[in-house]
Amino acid sequence: MKDKQVRRSYLFWLVISAAFAAFLTGMWLYFNVWLPNRELSDYSLTGLTTANDDFSPPHLRDICHRVISFPFGNHHDAFLVLEQHGNHESIPYLIRALKWQQQPDAAGTVTCATEHCVDNLQKLTGKDFSFVYEDWQSWWQKEGSRLSPQDFEKAVTNAGNTVTDAPSEDAEKQ
Repeated sequence: MKDKQVRRSYLFWLVISAAFAAFLTGMWLYFNVWLPNRELSDYSLTGLTTANDDFSPPHLRDICHRVISFPFGNHHDAFLVLEQHGNHESIPYLIRALKWQQQPDAAGTVTCATEHCVDNLQKLTGKDFSFVYEDWQSWWQKEGSRLSPQDFEKAVTNAGNTVTDAPSEDAEKQ
């Protein structure tokens, strides 16, 4: 009889623990996934004007960074906002988001969200590694993460707001 009561006690605490874990997971998803996407949808993309005066560029940038930090969400609109308000802090988020975007098919076609992501990376870095996530990630780890914000501004300015081609592997071998 006592053994049965002990098992019921463990079962009770197991159910309570599972319910608490589900609650915490739901709260985490709400604040880290749903809420940033909702805030982004409150931002009017018509002419990129704000529907609410509470949106400042740093706040918008933070919202977009949170949206593209997960494989699901409204990446397209976040990329559009980052075209206007992105800065050097956006680069690692954009590179990570590129991993989740559609890769080019045999004809080289991609979705417009992928185009916007790569356009942002090219604009902010002055580099062109096309749609290849691995090349962007490699560049960021070897060189990009060590650059200062001023270096990014100089790179883009020196390129005359045109994107410079990344050195190819064939050129490095020669």
